[in-house]
Amino acid sequence: MTSALWTCDEIAAATDGELLSGDDWQASGVSIDSRTLAKGDLFVALSVERDGHAFVSNANKAGAIASIVSSDDVVGAKVLVKDPLQALTKLGIAARKRSNATRIAITGSVGKTSVKDVLAKILTADGTTHSSVQSYNNQWGVPLSMARMPSNSKWGVFEVGTNSPGEIAFLSGVVRPNIGVITRIAEAHLSGFGTIEAIAREKASIWAALAPDGIAVLPGSGPMVDILSAQVKCFGIKNLWRFGTSANCDVRIVNWETAITGSSGTFDIRGQRVEISAPVSGMHWSEVFAAVMASAVAAGLDPQQVAQDLRQVRAPDGRGTLSELPLAGGGVAILVDDSYNANPASMKAALDTLSRFNAPRKLAVLGQMLELGPTEARLHSELSWPIEQAGICKVWCVGELMGHLAGKLPLHRQAIVPDDIDNLANSIYAELQDGDILLVKGSNGSGVHRVAKGLLQIAMERSKEKGRN
Repeated sequence: MTSALWTCDEIAAATDGELLSGDDWQASGVSIDSRTLAKGDLFVALSVERDGHAFVSNANKAGAIASIVSSDDVVGAKVLVKDPLQALTKLGIAARKRSNATRIAITGSVGKTSVKDVLAKILTADGTTHSSVQSYNNQWGVPLSMARMPSNSKWGVFEVGTNSPGEIAFLSGVVRPNIGVITRIAEAHLSGFGTIEAIAREKASIWAALAPDGIAVLPGSGPMVDILSAQVKCFGIKNLWRFGTSANCDVRIVNWETAITGSSGTFDIRGQRVEISAPVSGMHWSEVFAAVMASAVAAGLDPQQVAQDLRQVRAPDGRGTLSELPLAGGGVAILVDDSYNANPASMKAALDTLSRFNAPRKLAVLGQMLELGPTEARLHSELSWPIEQAGICKVWCVGELMGHLAGKLPLHRQAIVPDDIDNLANSIYAELQDGDILLVKGSNGSGVHRVAKGLLQIAMERSKEKGRN
């Protein structure tokens, strides 16, 4: 039997709500989506893209135990509140107050989801660990993730993101982290902030509500280091862990090598040398693992044990996952699925990784990068040089903004601007040759994740046909 996460009385007290149509129930989870809701969940009727009250009936049919609503004109047990989003936030804060969990909040422009996922995996071996699912890092995702945290958690790992100024400081106040982690700062969400300096200051506000004895984990090398260091001083934080390649880093990346089969390198952790290896590909994983190592050791874990646990890490779907694509005429091509999201920094990192692989031909499907503001044309066209360095022979440029890149690539790079993305997987598969490596990357809104999914579906069908034959 599933244990209770919240009793109805606890929910009413936390949200300042009124219990209606039932006062003797317990929720085993919290959900805002009637399509993915599990039996026994509490459904919160948020009004984000659509009014959640219209889906209370669907939630009840899916097995919701009750709902948080701002209108009593819905069926089933419910908690009546003024504003469901505020109620969800209050429930998240109540989850924090009732638990002794050490809370780690992670933000940044590049790598925050990977750091969150890897760190949660490492901490799970040490004790009960709760973490954000997917990229639940916005104004409803953080409170939802907090509200789902069991009271007996030893660790809580939360991703925090932003689209506009002030969001991270508010969400930091919800989490009140013991450890605040910032990954690499890069040109992302420029349409909301204008400059990368403004992005750095917004990300640094993750430390606004840091616990009095809290720890800041931050890059010691790379972009915006000076601004982040200045913000550390402004917040009066004394306990720091820096990661990167500079000599002053507490977790210093001494060396790093990557190949299709995996990556390995050496970290210097305040004078202690630790060998790192994992079955993931990409130079960017060195920074991800360095941030994880700094966070884990700052939390009290042994660096050698962390290194041992990193050997089990796999790239999450859509973040550099490598898959074989069996071809109809024989042979195999390799798909590098990095289609989860993209900004200029992560796009260049993916192209850099591709440049380090040996293959007869290197191909790429690149989707447009969104929310880059007035510099979007330049940032897309500037990808021409890393494409040249990687030796990519053909590029499918998906989306209007990628037209700026297509117009700058030389003829021998074969820039293709497809009209129909929905049939692109089939046409690309027909062109693949034995030994090809194909990178798929772009912002989620570009739709290139559908191309990667289509290629994998074709590969699955090919494998089934081969099995029958």
